[in-house]
Amino acid sequence: MQISKRAPLNRASAAGFAPQVDGRRLRGARTKQRVIDALLELVREGNLNPRVGEIAERAGCVARSIFDHFVAIDKLHGAAAEYADAAFRFCHFFRSWRMTSVIPFTP
Repeated sequence: MQISKRAPLNRASAAGFAPQVDGRRLRGARTKQRVIDALLELVREGNLNPRVGEIAERAGCVARSIFDHFVAIDKLHGAAAEYADAAFRFCHFFRSWRMTSVIPFTP
């Protein structure tokens, strides 16, 4: 008899509902996003090279949390640049789509 290595399904996922999400991973993802947002806010305010302590204070976490998510400060800067670029591209796409769409957009 072969034993399956798949994780057992809980009743919610077997019934077609969304599976349970691990709270630790969710909190980690939120912290990572708060760190990126904090860096971008500091840069927007004119602090082009903020210290880790300043980023952590703005993000509402400790400096160690930053290095739990990013190996080096350069990796944080790279992630923030990618996030800002993706946000810019989305806004640009949405704006051009809105201008060419047949459905009028009312904010």
